[in-house]
Amino acid sequence: MVELFQVWLHAIIPFLVAACILTAPGLAVSWAWGARGFGLAVAIFPISAFLMGSGAIAAEFVHLPWSVWALIVWSGIWFVSGWGIRRLLPHSFSVTEHGGHVKVPVKTIAIGVTLSAIVTIGASAYAMKSPFRPAQTWDAVFHLNAVRHIVDTGLGSTLTLGAAANSDGSPAFYPAGWHDFVALVASVCGDVVVATNVVAILIMAIVWPLGAALLTYAIAPSLRFAPLAAALLAGASIAFPERVASYGTLWPLLYAYALVPLVLAQLIWLLKGKNLSLDGGGLVLALLSVAGVAIGHPQGLLVLVMLGIWRILYLVIVVMVGQVRATVGAQIALWGVLLGTVGGVGALWFSDLGRSVASWTWRPPTAYLPGEIWGVLSDSQLGTQGYGNSNPNYVLFIGLCVGLIFCATKTSRIWMIPAWGSVTYLYLAVSTGALPGTAIGALWYSDPVRIGAAVPLIAVPLAALGWGELAAKAFVSLEKSKRMSSTWLPPVTVGVLIFIIVCGTAGLSIRNASSQLDINYRYSGKTGLNALVSDEELDMLRRLSNELPDDAVILGTPHSGAALAYAVGDISVVFPHFQGSRSDDTNLLANDFDMLGSDPRVCDALVRNGIDYVYSDPIRYELNPDNAMAYSGLNDIDSIDGLTPIDHGGTATLYEITACR
Repeated sequence: MVELFQVWLHAIIPFLVAACILTAPGLAVSWAWGARGFGLAVAIFPISAFLMGSGAIAAEFVHLPWSVWALIVWSGIWFVSGWGIRRLLPHSFSVTEHGGHVKVPVKTIAIGVTLSAIVTIGASAYAMKSPFRPAQTWDAVFHLNAVRHIVDTGLGSTLTLGAAANSDGSPAFYPAGWHDFVALVASVCGDVVVATNVVAILIMAIVWPLGAALLTYAIAPSLRFAPLAAALLAGASIAFPERVASYGTLWPLLYAYALVPLVLAQLIWLLKGKNLSLDGGGLVLALLSVAGVAIGHPQGLLVLVMLGIWRILYLVIVVMVGQVRATVGAQIALWGVLLGTVGGVGALWFSDLGRSVASWTWRPPTAYLPGEIWGVLSDSQLGTQGYGNSNPNYVLFIGLCVGLIFCATKTSRIWMIPAWGSVTYLYLAVSTGALPGTAIGALWYSDPVRIGAAVPLIAVPLAALGWGELAAKAFVSLEKSKRMSSTWLPPVTVGVLIFIIVCGTAGLSIRNASSQLDINYRYSGKTGLNALVSDEELDMLRRLSNELPDDAVILGTPHSGAALAYAVGDISVVFPHFQGSRSDDTNLLANDFDMLGSDPRVCDALVRNGIDYVYSDPIRYELNPDNAMAYSGLNDIDSIDGLTPIDHGGTATLYEITACR
């Protein structure tokens, strides 16, 4: 444990850098546009996400490299714009005060987030073993190399980042918000893998539990103990965030999903009370926050719509029946969102992009309906799968049941029931194939993990409301009985609530969270899954920057770990990802490099592309036996003449190609 603690000391500074980058821009810009109190708290992270994602697009448009300085300039533009507009239009863009008759329980939220963070950070550090170790997954190769691509080239636009996967460098769309964030951290701390891991931990340990707590408060501000319960339950849920941070690895989705509760809280806070009216600054911040989620990952926007549309529909109904009054502007906004969502989903479904996404319907069912109903209620989803969780969380289940009953008896919160029901139903339909409506899941690539990860985003606040209601009733009962001093009653209630949730979930959540991450951070040492790169191989990759010339280019199948020479060693590689467009030369090298001594076209292609090195590892990452056939000419090259060993790391070897001289 001492050694583990010592190695993770290297992550403290990058973690603090990541926290500052995610906080400072959003804090400044949100304040300039008039957010205060609770409105400011829920806007900070989503606005920072927007500033990073959109800033990288703007920087590339004006031919400036994406960097911390570019973020400062872009944030400054939005800061000055907000500050100036508020003074030009003081009535429409007035300061958004906290409002409300209940004070935000800052201390209890802080306690909950701190305890949740301790659990998540401890479990993550134990599973990852080192901040320098990357995940052993298909997606991780692209994400790590995309971050390195941004650091090296300064090109981080969502419109072009797909170029990081293509051996011919052709630009393509890819949501880059997460990569833009990590690239800024990496540019400061100097290590792409460390930056990636600390950002993932920051999102899991801080952003998600804080978002769950603030959303719970926005829904039920009178339940003073519910936000504490939300933060603690967020730290105990497994379907999100740990499974998303491991399976795949779906880091951009982790980022976007973690922002969803904060944006939902913004929308609830923007339209609250018996007289609905729109504050201009709050509306601008809400729209920018929605854009921040979308740039992080479009599927985050889909989840935001799926959950938030029920709140909008509820407000439309209560305005129509006269229970709530609304200004003309508020009514236009409500109907605009409602009709725009319906029209937007329809347009997406029938668009080329929608048809392309909808083609991902090949995934077979992975679970059975009766068992998965219990799984989705108790955060034990996909228990029959190797990446699933078979250990039910009874504390969350009890709170969820009470929370659903509580919302059914409170008109203002009844919208949460269909919100939870819709995402839960879709998960059950896609994971089991036993219910109608599975086609909708194609928007999530028909992936039950992606859809199941959205369930805790609403299930945790629901369960927190349940436990908050139970704690409130116990508090009132004790207060009336006068069995305890009024001074001691609040902290004792908080302590008992912490005891129930932490003791009921701590061992479970720590064990499950750690094992969930370990699934894809562990190196197996044999061809198949978890065979991407060993620790010894990583050491070699880091040495390469001192052993090779600056213009070196490495050829090798990405299944051997060669692709990570770029992310880890900052050495250019021919194939930065398993899939991607190829030129004629790179296609030839992938299929026929093993003809080096007999086919002159091989040397011609190597010389034209300045390739002097080739990477070999007999232990390869493979999803299935046919997985590596796209690189058939690079799979077995150790016995080829004309190769001189340069360095070794574990079972991997880097050769200099001397046959073409």
